Amino acid sequence: MEEKRKYIRIEAPVVVTYKMSDVSSGSKKTITKDFSEGGIRFPVYEKLKIGTPLELHIETPFDTIPIFAVGQIVWTKALSSKEGREIYDVGVKFTRMQTFDKKRMAQTTRHFLSMGKKYRSG
Repeated sequence: MEEKRKYIRIEAPVVVTYKMSDVSSGSKKTITKDFSEGGIRFPVYEKLKIGTPLELHIETPFDTIPIFAVGQIVWTKALSSKEGREIYDVGVKFTRMQTFDKKRMAQTTRHFLSMGKKYRSG
């Protein structure tokens, strides 16, 4: 199986607030499992469909302003339930991000790499 990712994924916990773009429901917070300049993976306590658009606010420890992005769920995986609640990992590909936020996401990746955080090239 050939790897399709073109960005290094950093395995680090970062707070992300997500909201479904096409629904009037509120936003929810979670902690990332990994992220890159092209996307992000995090756990959720609800089953979300592939293709669901999300508005994201990514809080990094290196900046006081969140990184804003719009993304789309490209995969989902059921994990073992915890205390009777289902948990899912979702992979989100960024579909829209301002140039300013793209640069900040790249800087965040470099900061974590300089700190010796684990990463995967594929």
